[in-house]
Amino acid sequence: KKVATAFDPPKVDPKHYEVEFENDHVRVLRVMIGPHESTLMHEHQLRRIVVYLTDSTLRVTSADGKVVTTPHKAGEIVEGAAAKHSEENVGATPFEAIATEFKY
Repeated sequence: KKVATAFDPPKVDPKHYEVEFENDHVRVLRVMIGPHESTLMHEHQLRRIVVYLTDSTLRVTSADGKVVTTPHKAGEIVEGAAAKHSEENVGATPFEAIATEFKY
């Protein structure tokens, strides 16, 4: 599978999303959002595992306008499905995570 969206996170928002590693099987993204910063609207097309590196609270706004606030602890690991959204770090400290996307 390939990422085939105009809303690919590292392309639309390179300030917050960086490709750390990529091969035929996976793509690894580093996500860094400063205190009270927001990402641009972006789309995740591939299944992914997210490892939270910092304690954080994110306000996530989906493409349809639904808003959910989610706290995470450093070391927490979650599975992510396809989604189109923006994120705001509502905390006073930087947010950092690693997202591994699966191309199969």
